Parts: sequence; C-alpha cells; structure tokens
Amino acid sequence: MGASAYLDTCLVSGLARGDIAADELLALRELLSRFERGEISLLCSEVVGDELAKISADYRGPHLQQLKVFEAIPRAKPGGVTRLSPMGVSGLNPYRRLWDDLVALLPDKPDAEHVFVASTNRVNRLVTLDEKTMLRHRAAVQALSGVELMTPKEFLHAASVGS
Repeated sequence: MGASAYLDTCLVSGLARGDIAADELLALRELLSRFERGEISLLCSEVVGDELAKISADYRGPHLQQLKVFEAIPRAKPGGVTRLSPMGVSGLNPYRRLWDDLVALLPDKPDAEHVFVASTNRVNRLVTLDEKTMLRHRAAVQALSGVELMTPKEFLHAASVGS
C-alpha cells in the first residue's frame, strides 16, 4: 500500500454542509476512491464521532449521514497522557509533552487530539480543510509532532509524486 493519511472531522462537516471548494471536493473523492481500491491507507479516530455528537441535534443528521462515507476507515483511539509504571502506579507517558505542546499551540482541543492520534499512530500526514485553527499552524505542528497538515489536493499531489 502507498501513502497514508489521517482524516480530520472537518471533511465530514464540509461534506454535510456542502461547502468544500470544487477542486478540494474532487480531490477528497479521489482520495476516498484510492482508499477503497487499496492504493492508500487512511485513518481517523474516535474523536470524529465525539465532535459530531456535540453538534446541535438540528444539524447533526446530515453530518452523521456523511460520516457513513468514512465507515470503512479504521478508527484509532486517542492514547492517554499517563500510563502505569513498572511498579503499577501512574507515571508520565512520554507523549505527555507532545500533548501539552499541541494543546498550547492549537486553539481547539479536538484539533490537538487529531494531531496527537496521528502522531502516536505514526501517520505523518493529516488531511484537513481547517484553515482557521489548523492549517495556519502547519510549520509548528510539523516541528512538534512530525505530522504534516495538508489539504486533500495537496495530499493527492504528494501521494502521486511518491513522497
């Protein structure tokens, strides 16, 4: 299997609202088609469902309908920021510093969770359309976590050139 990426919740929301730019929508559909054909690997997390559950009941239905598009994509669980030490007591998870840095950097905690899950699952690309709270922090997120934030179109280009 070729390239891999983690998918952000905003892709589901964009599909539900119908507000994804035409070129990015085509790229997202192509990305999902390549996943179905086994050409690329995709991952999302339980954070997606948690975020959608917080949407007002008046608007949640279309979002949950679009989430069905992502049903076949494996969902990783966010890891904890503590863990048991060899002596059986809570100890500091080595990822705690990453978590703290991401929460300090990104304006929304769920965005930090998405990057954290991608990083701790060794997925080095996160596909999003979230300009306001994620994409504007590309360089800092990559420096902290090793996760490159990109749009669907950018991901397809990177996957096509084999990087």
